[in-house]
Amino acid sequence: MKKFPVLLVLSLSLIAWNSFTFKGDLDSRSSLAAFSKMDLYANIETAGVVVSGTSLPKTAALMYRQKGETVWRTGHPLMRIDNSRLIGSLFGLSPETTYEVKVQDGTTEISGSVTTQADKLKFTPTTVLYVDDDAAVGGDGSKSKPFKTIQEGVNHAEPGTQVLVADGVYHESVSFPASGMDGKWIQVKAEGSGAILDGSQTLAGNVWSSYGARVWFTKISPTIKYLARDEKRYYNYDNLTGLVEGRGHNKVPMNEGWYIAPRTTRLYVRSQDNPSNHSWQVPTLNHAIDVSSTNWVWIEGFEIRYYGTTDSCGICVKNSSHVVIRKNKIHNLQLGVYVNWNGTNDQGNDTRIEDNEMYDPPVNEWPWKAVKATSMEGTAIVIRGHIGAIVRGNELHNFFNGIYTGSSGARSPQCDHGSRSQCLPSKWL
Repeated sequence: MKKFPVLLVLSLSLIAWNSFTFKGDLDSRSSLAAFSKMDLYANIETAGVVVSGTSLPKTAALMYRQKGETVWRTGHPLMRIDNSRLIGSLFGLSPETTYEVKVQDGTTEISGSVTTQADKLKFTPTTVLYVDDDAAVGGDGSKSKPFKTIQEGVNHAEPGTQVLVADGVYHESVSFPASGMDGKWIQVKAEGSGAILDGSQTLAGNVWSSYGARVWFTKISPTIKYLARDEKRYYNYDNLTGLVEGRGHNKVPMNEGWYIAPRTTRLYVRSQDNPSNHSWQVPTLNHAIDVSSTNWVWIEGFEIRYYGTTDSCGICVKNSSHVVIRKNKIHNLQLGVYVNWNGTNDQGNDTRIEDNEMYDPPVNEWPWKAVKATSMEGTAIVIRGHIGAIVRGNELHNFFNGIYTGSSGARSPQCDHGSRSQCLPSKWL
């Protein structure tokens, strides 16, 4: 299949409320102004503009200029939403540059300033902790006595720490108990090109029993939501009857696949030849990396594969702000990167996902009707955060869905009546 590079900067809530948020100083110039507040959210080359107030017009003029310039440039007019905000975006800005912004409607004016983000983030660690899967148990994280697991390194990491991971296969799930700080990330980085997070055990040899024509079974534990054969995803039937009859979802003919009986965890496979002739990657762990309610976290340079006992996720981010995910190879999972928010306004902001490769073959080769609305309808990147996401330079291929954006919760009806204090979602999807 031909591969296509993906270059995309995502804008949430209809404007570019994008990564590592900066708010400028505000100046309301009219004593009778309907404009009461302006918030500015900077990206690398764009900025989101939100103006609040009362009796707002349907549109308002947006102007901007670099700090120090005398001539104002005209941007796209702001548009009114929900009767209490004007929103819009500035485009074609330069990285790491301060801009003055003003919004006008007749004699009513409000102004502020904002600085765009750096194109390339920089981080110089104050502490380096070392991890090596070949190390002896009981290391202290030094170069001569590295930790054996990534989780040990993360557990000892403080703001400004780099956890440097040597090449090797790490069978573990990693979570972050502590946050970094502004400019003092907790960075987990592969030292070379061969640091692998693998959530599976390999099933091989004569472990299968016959269940009928072209059908075999074996017992595994725990239950699974993902299965690969010879390093490629294997089709998941809806039920055992479909497997025996060779019929997938929507009764689409599928010659090979698997099904697991939830009560007995007996794994059934339909195969054109003896399954003992193959190597099976069976997940025993669910997620590779979880970042939950922690901030200023940086993950770089890993291969991540074969996770999925209940939902299957590579890097899952929930209610966390200032998270960088870059230069990883994430494959053979239901979800590559999943960003979710259902917390407070200070959470779920500013995620940068760049220069990763994600794939899950051969989902792209199966009939659409046999996959749509099933557990195999995987997605490379899901963005359901709060404010701010930069997604760029990623290569996504052999997934059912590439990039999904949306909200994690239903909108509170009070928002439609201008009550800003009651606008947190009341029901989460």
